[in-house]
Amino acid sequence: MPRSCVTTDVNVRSLAVAGGVALTTALLVGVAVVEVVRVDPGAGILGVGLGLLCGAVAFAAVASRRHEALAPVGLVEAAAAFGWTILAVLALSYVNAPGVRSLDATAIATVATAVGAAVGLVVRLRGRRRANRTEKPT
Repeated sequence: MPRSCVTTDVNVRSLAVAGGVALTTALLVGVAVVEVVRVDPGAGILGVGLGLLCGAVAFAAVASRRHEALAPVGLVEAAAAFGWTILAVLALSYVNAPGVRSLDATAIATVATAVGAAVGLVVRLRGRRRANRTEKPT
């Protein structure tokens, strides 16, 4: 039986990446909607609702690996790392961890962006090295 170019193998890593991408998508869509709408009670409700909906779609797309033909190597993992880092820093801030409780939104976004970029770069470099190893010499 021929294998399709889109696989549906789901493992812990793909679920973790899908969850991180869903977090990132929900955060970005939610913030964008709240900033665009700017109606006091309705903007937050609409932003959270649309963010969760878009996050669920992103989770399904990444978990089923439908993104592989479209996204460059490392970009999806970088987006996932951004989402998980935001969640981790906010959780640490919530429990008043020393050094984290005084961070503002800009500092949290900067830390998450740096972690996301580093993860994306590492994944891309590992993918290149793995591709170079599997090529047969001519």
